[in-house]
Amino acid sequence: MKLLIDLNSVAMPHFFKQGKKADEARGSFTATLLNLLELYEVKPEEILAVYDHETSRQGRQAIYPPYKTHRKSNLEPEERHELNNFLNIVKEDLKSIGSIVATHPYIEADDLLVYFANVFSDAIIWSGDKDIFQVENLIHYQNKLWSPDECPQDIPRKYIPLLHAIIGDTKDYGKEICGNGIGPAFFKKLYKTFGDYGMEQLEALIQNKEIKRLEEDLDAMPELKKLIKDERNVYLRYKLSKPLPVKLYKIKWEASVINPDNFLLKQKFGVKEILATPENYDMLYDEIRDYMDKGYPVVFDFETYHCKEALDWLAKQDKTIVDPLGSIITGIGIECGRVAAYFPFEHKGEGNLPKDFMYDLLATINNYENTRVAHNAVGFEIPVAKENANIWLHSIYDTMLMASYADENDSKGLKYLAEKYLKYKQVSYEETTKGLQMNELEASQVVSYGLDDVHTTRGLYNLFKTILKVERSWEAFKSVEVDAALTTAMGYTRGFGFYFKKMKEFLEEDLKDLDIVNQKLVKYLVKKGHPSVNFEPIRDLSVREIKRAFSIFSGKKSTFRVRKLDKVIDAIKDQVSEEFIEALEKEDINLLNDVVMEKYNAEPIDVRSNKVMTEILYDFLGYPVRFRSKLTATMRKQGRTVGNPTADNFAIEHMIAFDAKTDEDKEFLKNILKAREILTRKSLYYDQYPNFIHWKDRRIHSNLGQSKTTTRRFAPSKPNLNQLPKKKGKFRECFV
Repeated sequence: MKLLIDLNSVAMPHFFKQGKKADEARGSFTATLLNLLELYEVKPEEILAVYDHETSRQGRQAIYPPYKTHRKSNLEPEERHELNNFLNIVKEDLKSIGSIVATHPYIEADDLLVYFANVFSDAIIWSGDKDIFQVENLIHYQNKLWSPDECPQDIPRKYIPLLHAIIGDTKDYGKEICGNGIGPAFFKKLYKTFGDYGMEQLEALIQNKEIKRLEEDLDAMPELKKLIKDERNVYLRYKLSKPLPVKLYKIKWEASVINPDNFLLKQKFGVKEILATPENYDMLYDEIRDYMDKGYPVVFDFETYHCKEALDWLAKQDKTIVDPLGSIITGIGIECGRVAAYFPFEHKGEGNLPKDFMYDLLATINNYENTRVAHNAVGFEIPVAKENANIWLHSIYDTMLMASYADENDSKGLKYLAEKYLKYKQVSYEETTKGLQMNELEASQVVSYGLDDVHTTRGLYNLFKTILKVERSWEAFKSVEVDAALTTAMGYTRGFGFYFKKMKEFLEEDLKDLDIVNQKLVKYLVKKGHPSVNFEPIRDLSVREIKRAFSIFSGKKSTFRVRKLDKVIDAIKDQVSEEFIEALEKEDINLLNDVVMEKYNAEPIDVRSNKVMTEILYDFLGYPVRFRSKLTATMRKQGRTVGNPTADNFAIEHMIAFDAKTDEDKEFLKNILKAREILTRKSLYYDQYPNFIHWKDRRIHSNLGQSKTTTRRFAPSKPNLNQLPKKKGKFRECFV
């Protein structure tokens, strides 16, 4: 930022000078602003303006309730309304040309301005408030320029709070705590007598509330008696004079897309929207290059359509995703300085540009020494540029990544960010295309839509850069994210190979193991008599019961018609196990039930359902409850004091260690964990990975999700490469 504006103090004089009429005051302020920007060669995006929040006085009033309460406005209600209207218009005018506006609850604009002046130490501060002399590079400018090199009191600027603490400020504090007879002459003599070292010591005494120690210096300056006598007020005035602390998370930021309706500002800074044609291409190209050379960031965005193969592949995928590797560029929106041009390449009808122009544009952007900006460049623009023009775009300032630094807890979608930060509602893709693909529309139909994203991205870039600089995270963002964006996009575009044949082998092994585990779980529950398995034991050795045992064991319907036991044994001995025949020969009902239960094909229990498992483990088997879920608001309303029992792996591991009484009980619990492990592999890997193989190269392209989490870690998706088994299972062997 090159220019910091104390908005209320520099705008209000125009209002009163122009007879308290908002329209005339707006014209006067605009002319003054334009003169100042030209004088100091400041671009609108290099302006940061601050204004007083409606609660701004409350911070100091919490320290001293009468603060500024003695000030009475001479304005009539209609005039007050007109003034507020004018200040809002001026604020909107600044935002409409790309400037950033900020305020902060409970502290005054001066406090915020001092903080920003320390962040942007080379910036010029435009203020009409002479109380802010403590900042450097201060100018007062209405009709003529006044750049105060020194404070009127001929003291270093850093002593301004000390000056107010000693002599007071009746305009702000009132006479009650300022009527001590100490004036500017006293302060000048104080500084002349004790110098810089003495002033620093005096400030330390005030901070530590030790003014009485000045009695040691009465010989050097008897007037110090007044200061000692006024001790209590000195401490209070010093507290009021120091800038109140700025809480960064409370700053209210305001910005907008560039779209001024102020005639003078529109003439000077308005952005022209133009559709590129073969006839005007050279002119637009040169104009954009000229703005690049002047140091403006170049913002770009691609409009694309999916080829047929991509559409067929996407039909089987999550409906929310796109396919950058199957996206063909229909047009490129570029904004730089005052030019916003849409360059069409694959639209319906005539007027498209030759494809080699696309390469020239992207190569020009890529070789530009200043800033290149795009939204979601990592996930879209960089891979698409590689696929369409064989160019790896580098050093892109991705506003989606910047949004993670501005607010790591919030959504990063462009439309959401535009509405939240710029108060701008974008037109949707569906509203523009009406069910068609972009290449089925003529270029003239999509110019505004094709440039909408670049307008928005430009506004967000300037805002986020300001926020990051104020929060001291700009250098971290540049060093951590910008170069990594290219590497991340390369990783996505190149993808990786995968042995699907090997995965199928692992799946078959796991399904066999799962079947065995399920049988063991069912057998245990049958033995315990759990109602979910519905196994009715064999009651006797009648032909009817033997037929039922045979059907359960073999899974076949019995066909024998004999009645005697020895004849039954002869009829089925080739279709059942030796143990089955042995039980019949010994006429042992218990042994027969054990043999039949081994083959009982009950529905597997849902080991991943907390409801099912808590019923089995706690209600039926009677294990003690060691762990519960958190108590919810609904539970509290119901009068409950504890949460529901949990049956997760952690709880079951404790049952194995402390509560299971027999080896059989422990095996049952371990089989639950084993079944869960196999089912997790199935849902995460075996069921998902076949869908991820890409139609274009038969490889898997995971979106690596740069700076996606609230801690700004990578968060891969489709598939999530952070969710690979580490120790158990062989699934990692599938990756090439």
